[in-house]
Amino acid sequence: MQVLKSHSLDHFKALVSSSSDAIISKTLDGTVTSWNAAAERIFGYTEAEMLGQKMLVLFPQALLHEEDRILDAIRSGNTIEHFRTARIHKCGRTIDVSVTISPIYDHKHRIMGASIIARDVTEHMSLHRKAIHFESIVQNSDDAIVGKTLDGIVESWNKSAERIFGYTAIEMIGESILKLFPEDRLAEEKVIINKVAQGETVDHFRTQRLHKNGDLIDLSVTVSPIKDLEGRVIGASKIARDVTRQVLSEHQLLQFQALIESSEDAIISKSLDGRITTWNKAAERLFGYTEAEAVGQNIVMLFPEERLAEEDKLMKSLLAGKSIRHFRTTRLTKSGERVFVSVTLSPIRDKAKNITGVSKIVRDVSYEIEQEKVVWRLANYDSLTNLFNRTGMTACIEELVQLSIVRQRKFALLYLDLDGFKAYNDKFGHDFGDRLLIAVAEKLRKAVRSSDEVGRLGGDEFVVCMMGFETIKHIQVTIENIIGAIHSIDVIDDVDISLTASIGIAIFPEDGRSCQTLISRADHAMYSAKSKGKDTFEFYSGVIETSIQQDNSMVKELRDAIAHNGLELRFQPQVNASTLEVKKVEVLVRWNHPQLGFVPPDTFIPLAEKYGLIRDLDAWVMDAALEKLVKWTGLFGMDFQVSLNKSAYELVDAELSISQIRNKLHAVGLCGENIIIELTERALMVDPESAEKTLRQFTAMGIELAIDDFGTGYSSLAYLKYFPVKYLKLDKTFVHAFQHSETDRVLVEGVLNIAKQLGIAVVAEGVETAEQVALLNELNCEYYQGYYFAKPLTADELESFVLEKCANKGH
Repeated sequence: MQVLKSHSLDHFKALVSSSSDAIISKTLDGTVTSWNAAAERIFGYTEAEMLGQKMLVLFPQALLHEEDRILDAIRSGNTIEHFRTARIHKCGRTIDVSVTISPIYDHKHRIMGASIIARDVTEHMSLHRKAIHFESIVQNSDDAIVGKTLDGIVESWNKSAERIFGYTAIEMIGESILKLFPEDRLAEEKVIINKVAQGETVDHFRTQRLHKNGDLIDLSVTVSPIKDLEGRVIGASKIARDVTRQVLSEHQLLQFQALIESSEDAIISKSLDGRITTWNKAAERLFGYTEAEAVGQNIVMLFPEERLAEEDKLMKSLLAGKSIRHFRTTRLTKSGERVFVSVTLSPIRDKAKNITGVSKIVRDVSYEIEQEKVVWRLANYDSLTNLFNRTGMTACIEELVQLSIVRQRKFALLYLDLDGFKAYNDKFGHDFGDRLLIAVAEKLRKAVRSSDEVGRLGGDEFVVCMMGFETIKHIQVTIENIIGAIHSIDVIDDVDISLTASIGIAIFPEDGRSCQTLISRADHAMYSAKSKGKDTFEFYSGVIETSIQQDNSMVKELRDAIAHNGLELRFQPQVNASTLEVKKVEVLVRWNHPQLGFVPPDTFIPLAEKYGLIRDLDAWVMDAALEKLVKWTGLFGMDFQVSLNKSAYELVDAELSISQIRNKLHAVGLCGENIIIELTERALMVDPESAEKTLRQFTAMGIELAIDDFGTGYSSLAYLKYFPVKYLKLDKTFVHAFQHSETDRVLVEGVLNIAKQLGIAVVAEGVETAEQVALLNELNCEYYQGYYFAKPLTADELESFVLEKCANKGH
């Protein structure tokens, strides 16, 4: 038995001695009692050095506390297994160890110490730490890092791979890498794997893969072989960088470069010292220099001498943060030719936002400027006479006002209106009128000084600006020259001309300090001159202003009279020559002013036309007349008619006039056949084509048309066949004269015969005697109107008159 125990002990000692792990025993106070060869190798201390020593000699300072905890555990009978910690080698280096500590019992099963088995895991821990470090690098890399087998099965998948491709590691590990390949890229994998299998690394090749959401991702990929310990390739590692933005930026850069090269504008960049750094094709075309000739040169080579200072000013403005866009200037081409350009400057900045250069977009605006000149001329000049038009003349006067204020100088504004022009224009047509206006313009230019400005405001109205006159006499001399020049126009197109002008003069600053005031007051003075016999001139004065104020006062009162029924209607019968029946009456408007008494129609109607009240006046007359007509159609029959006078303004906006008449007739239940509209020859001849169109719209409604005061205008009888005229109203001057003049009798007879052939009835106006009636009967005139039968009557008087006629006819 003793031999057996001795043999077992020897065997145990041999095991301890040959163990690769340090096997140590110690007492419960930490004193070493045994120390094997492995302990010597691992910790560097010999058995002799350690026996009787405390274990604490092996502990790092920071881990001294471990010993008390270990001994406490042993005393409690506990075993500590594979405890990872660190100890100090004799040479001072730290050793990573894995320790298992167990209690040692005596024969009475009392704990008397502890046995320690310590394994050196320094190399293993180093590898572990390296693995953790490597894993951290892999997981925190901005690039996708993927491990896969040679047949493409994913074995590792870092966080960036999740971010770049959208798949989690759980979704991809064990899946084929081909899941990420677009269909047109599948062949790439075989080529890559073949190279990797040969031990090659595929570096930084550009490709595309699919995101989980289906989007294409641009990648830069490096694929390296993974080898085992024996150097055999067992897989591949793939580092993929998302270069989508970079590719986009590169694409945008290429696009930008293409845009620059294809731009119709010259695009140039330069350094802060003025050296040209880029020069596109359009710059070559515009300036004539090739890129090779321009780059490196100073940009001032493009500047005319008088523009050299311009560059410094532009740069100072740009560096001060000001925007410079579409700056108009001139530059020089290679051949020395000047070119008009529009320049836009922008700063070029580095990453720190510092300005390092300037980019310029330069556009050739030579054609544009020429077109602007054409447009400006069209806007400011009268195309017929080549004089300033109203817009151009207004700008000229406004500029002259400012200049005269600065220089403290006077100037005179002459406002001309041609006397008698309208008669020629109406009689011979617009083309003739245009030639007459051209002749007037040429005469005016020659009659004034070269320093004076001449303009046509419209129609037959002209303006002359006289600058720098010294006395009123100088103005009068110029006016006499103008009047003489107008008189000198004697023949145009074989037509004898007798033309005069009425001229009004306003002087700056006495008569006004603004363009509009001066034009207005010169206009007023012109009208005053015209009212005094024409072919004369008048300076603006306070008397004229008083007259204007009186006009304004009367216009206000007329407006009030229209609005508040302050006007009255009179009705003059038109008697049928055959039956003496009255089925038509002319409606006449009267104004009995509360202070002035009776105001003649030829006073207030022109005022209404001049100041824009004519439509309101016509509307009032029609409303009041239709009110009476409703009653009279009941009394005298549905064929009873009222004849309403309309001005030329009714033909200017015919659609409005026709619409209003239609609506008013509909409102009272009457039709167009109850209305006759009277228009003068003048109104018809302003624009014959438009007049014909308007008259046909009237007749389409059933309205009948009459030409009033026939024979006093300027129309040709030939025009009658073009207009849908029902009645000619022969002016009273013919009616009064033809009984004493054979010539007038022949004229009246001719008018009646032509009218009859055209199917037009004639109404003789101003019939006042039985002799006139007898003569008109001989000529077969259809209707009479005049005091011989009845003066203009009130509505009640008219009703009595018509009823009396009906009663007499019954007898």
